[in-house]
Amino acid sequence: MSAIGMPPHILILFQARPLLNYYKPIKKKKPKEYSGLADFLNYFEEGEPPPKIKLENTKERKERKKKEKITYNELMLKEKRKNYDPFKNEDLTNDPKKTLFIGRLSYEVNEKRLRKEFETYGKIRKVKVICDKNNKPRGYAFVEFEHTKSLNQAYNLADGKKIDNRRILVDIERGRTIKNWLPRRLGGGKGPARGSEEKKRITHNINWSALINKDKYRNDKRRNDDRYKNVPLYNERNDDDDDIKYMLKNHKRHREDDRRSSKRERGHRSKRSASYDRHHHKHRRKEKSRLGRERSRDKEKIRDRSRERNRDRSRDRSRDRSRGRNRERDRERERERDRDREKEKGIEIESEMDKDKKREKDSFSDTESHNENSRNIEGENNNLHESTMKNAYYNYNNDIE
Repeated sequence: MSAIGMPPHILILFQARPLLNYYKPIKKKKPKEYSGLADFLNYFEEGEPPPKIKLENTKERKERKKKEKITYNELMLKEKRKNYDPFKNEDLTNDPKKTLFIGRLSYEVNEKRLRKEFETYGKIRKVKVICDKNNKPRGYAFVEFEHTKSLNQAYNLADGKKIDNRRILVDIERGRTIKNWLPRRLGGGKGPARGSEEKKRITHNINWSALINKDKYRNDKRRNDDRYKNVPLYNERNDDDDDIKYMLKNHKRHREDDRRSSKRERGHRSKRSASYDRHHHKHRRKEKSRLGRERSRDKEKIRDRSRERNRDRSRDRSRDRSRGRNRERDRERERERDRDREKEKGIEIESEMDKDKKREKDSFSDTESHNENSRNIEGENNNLHESTMKNAYYNYNNDIE
């Protein structure tokens, strides 16, 4: 290789590799032969097998936990119902029969704003917005009025009123006025419970048009129509309760007592002196006569104005009619002028047509006369040519002879 002329560092690449190490060949193990179960019978226990352990499915586990939770909540509710006493809460109003419950409040509404909104119905003793332990409002409040009349007015008029873009719900205080009343957190309240099947049925199968018009539904004669048929409506305030009817009757009695007392006061006032009454009646008669004169004058002025307006309108109408007639006359004159112009144009066109026809006839007669002259000249020329030819032929024959 060196004779070829390769350098040593390249000759190394062409050298043979060393031999591999020697290892003994691998012995293949034979697989075990298949055998019966007779050899394993000694390992089994004697007697019957133990019972099968039944494990819970995911669905069964969820149902079990749900039932446990329901039973636990029922026990807790029973304990809370035993300790519930609305009369122990001294932070609320003094007189429950003059207290109004306000629900669905905005969380930003304070007592000052509520007082301002409900002072229109009557004098207010106390306003209380209910808050939780962290002093955050819970969305409802209580308002105590001084008179039952103002309470009744607020109960009838303030329901559905908008405060901070939210419609409120107004009801009487039921905790201290109705026996065995329980709030919603203790399983009571009005309407079905949250998450119950009845609540889902109402929300899914409800006729919303009938629910919106539920005030009309109560007094509607077509209550059995398809529009209101099978509509699950319930009144949230439930004015049809016997306890509320009893309270409203008491309010009506108080009103009747107030009216009777006011009538008695009027009777005492009617025993004033007759001279004062006569003077008062005379003064009223004079005022009535003066007012009657002023009214008659005003009526006459109004009549005069209406007459002037009618005259102006009639003048305007007559002017409009005369203008319309003049316009129609002008239009008829213009139409007549147009017709005359069209007639003149037609006569001129006819005269021009006659002139053209005459020119064509003259040109045709000239051409015919010219053709006749040319024909006559050609005939004369032909006659001359024939006569010359005859003379020549005659002379030629004479020369030959």
